[in-house]
Amino acid sequence: MRPPNSTLAAPMTEPEVRTQRKDRRPLNSWKSPLRKLRSVKTMVDRPAARRWDGDVDPFDVVFRHLDRWRHFPNYQLERRADVFFSVYLTLAAILKVIDGLVEGRERPVAEPQQGRPASTGEITFRAVGEMWTSGDLTRRFGRRVKKIDHSENIGRLERYVYPFVYDGVSIAATPMREFTTEHGDAILSQPDLREGSQRHVGQLVSRVCKLAAYPLKAIPRSPLPDGWLPPKNATKEKSYLFPAEEAAFQGNVKVPLVRRILIGFCAREGPRKENAVTLEWSNLVLDQGERVLVVLDETKNGRGGSWVLDAGTAEAVRRWRTICPSTKYVFPASSLALHRRTDEERPLYVDHLAAELRDGLLASGVTRSKLFERGDHRIRLRAHDLRATFVTLALAEGRTEDWVVTRTGHGSSQMIALYRRQAKTAAELKLGWLKPLHEIIPELAKLGAQRPTIPAK
Repeated sequence: MRPPNSTLAAPMTEPEVRTQRKDRRPLNSWKSPLRKLRSVKTMVDRPAARRWDGDVDPFDVVFRHLDRWRHFPNYQLERRADVFFSVYLTLAAILKVIDGLVEGRERPVAEPQQGRPASTGEITFRAVGEMWTSGDLTRRFGRRVKKIDHSENIGRLERYVYPFVYDGVSIAATPMREFTTEHGDAILSQPDLREGSQRHVGQLVSRVCKLAAYPLKAIPRSPLPDGWLPPKNATKEKSYLFPAEEAAFQGNVKVPLVRRILIGFCAREGPRKENAVTLEWSNLVLDQGERVLVVLDETKNGRGGSWVLDAGTAEAVRRWRTICPSTKYVFPASSLALHRRTDEERPLYVDHLAAELRDGLLASGVTRSKLFERGDHRIRLRAHDLRATFVTLALAEGRTEDWVVTRTGHGSSQMIALYRRQAKTAAELKLGWLKPLHEIIPELAKLGAQRPTIPAK
């Protein structure tokens, strides 16, 4: 009789099998239930199976057991065949995976595609950073990488990122595939990096890592996780110059003339100091009578701009041109008494313009403490606050937002809205507008009026 399904009968000897006439079968009939098993076996790569355990083939072990059980009744043999069929498929799948891993390590590197670098695995952090700040990525990938002014980014990378050494290797020489979150944490933890600059530096590091992942595709993904950037700095109170304070500074002849004209130009016209100091005489249209048109081909946000200068600023520029030692730059470094003489003309160095401005104000008798105070809720006067001076006083004088944005190049109304509270205070104080630049600078006042160039009709 057939035993219950829940129990497998013990192996029987060949004489015992022959006594059970009903279940007796030809000796070679046991092979029929195993045809599908053998067909699967032929699909498995035998060399891969032999790597499982030296010269032992696990599939041969399975089939040797089936050979020993060929005398079993049909129902027992079918039951064992089903069990081994499942085991065989599982074992075959495992060996296929192992074989694929081994072959993957042994497979030679494919030839690079035409037009792409042979290997991007060893590209360094500095290489990616310089491709970004030089504009190479913008030229190669178009709108995927926005074109901006990288002067400040280059300064921060050269000061805080590239020279920093982690685990015996500088960040500049670290391959992007080896750059980790620990590298980024160490950069932000260096003692020379002020808390107020941590987020700025972190944004640069994060941007370089993202560019290495895409569009360069040098690494699969950025090693810096979401939320790695330090939180935004708390908003602190800022200051702006009163017209009387600015006039006192402009009257101090101990401050270099070119520096006073530059500061007066920024306070009355609102450009960034980087755009102002690189201004060339070719950017000024001086043949339109009393009006002077300034044309900028490019600013920090990638857009150009043009506007008509303030009447006092235009006259100051005309007078300054008669004594300016440079025929190229409006604010050249050669205007300083102490400067490095080179064959190539260079603009004025303005990296320390904020400190020079504060020192000049103190030397001019300006003592308002809020201009020099620095604490948890206030920052001292910066060179960028010359733009704040322009926007605040212009709004207080009733200038429209469009008039202001044309000169400052702000991209949204939200930035202008930040100055409205101070503008209301300035209007209540009746501070007025800044005094004409050509009148309050003694050296320019002595030159007398310059006849405007009248365009030919």
